[in-house]
Amino acid sequence: TSVQANTGVEQASAALASAKAEEAQSARTVEATDSAGRAQITDADAKIAQAKLAEANARADADAAKVTLTNAIAERDRNERLLEKGFISQQVVDNLRTRAKVQEGSVTTAEGRISVAQAAVASSIAQRDAVKNQATVANRRAIADLATVKARRVQAEASLKLARANRAQPEAYQRNLAALAASVQATQALVEQAQGRLGETTLTAPTDGFVTRRILDEGSVAAAGGTILEISKIDPVFVSIRVPVENGPRIGPGTQATLSFPNKTVQGVVAEVNPAADPSSRQLIV
Repeated sequence: TSVQANTGVEQASAALASAKAEEAQSARTVEATDSAGRAQITDADAKIAQAKLAEANARADADAAKVTLTNAIAERDRNERLLEKGFISQQVVDNLRTRAKVQEGSVTTAEGRISVAQAAVASSIAQRDAVKNQATVANRRAIADLATVKARRVQAEASLKLARANRAQPEAYQRNLAALAASVQATQALVEQAQGRLGETTLTAPTDGFVTRRILDEGSVAAAGGTILEISKIDPVFVSIRVPVENGPRIGPGTQATLSFPNKTVQGVVAEVNPAADPSSRQLIV
């Protein structure tokens, strides 16, 4: 009806407006995510630069400390020779020795700061790489969300176009709707018919057992009432075994028996004993 057609147009218009708003929001999210990722990467690069500068300063301090240590050792050695000749006092040499040891500690401390700075550089690089990965993932997710929203907007535009066309031609809309309903019913009938035929493809044996012979191969045509497979029952199972004739008096119908196989042991009952023993092997068949 015209009322239904108008309602369809209104609903499609509302859906399109919602899709457009969602698309605009998604586009802003993509831009914001990209900007935030770039800012985080820039900040991480700045931290790397600071860490490398700290490492360079630590190396310069260590080099300066080593030069000072070399000078202190040279002055200590020179004055020790003067002390041996009696030209200076012991106190002067002791002071120079103390100064050299203090400078050795300064060199050790400076080299330790180099190690700390190197670790800071490595940590900054790792953090920058992690930030890059996170920014890439977030950007890709935002772009994928935008693509999904754009698809919904395109679908909403198509739905609105169809609703307007149906409103312009209500009788054609009703005919199309009826044709679609009839097509659905016909398809459902075909599905039910196919499901019924599918049930006829299952073969059911009248008893449990093992397949001992296959009459028809896959793809062969089976005639109604024909045999496809032959099955041997597994309950009961009769086994013939030979026993020494001396054991004959202790064996008879109803005697309990245990049969041992490589992977299984089975309990059974003697059904029949052949009274005639094999003259060559002196064994009875049970």
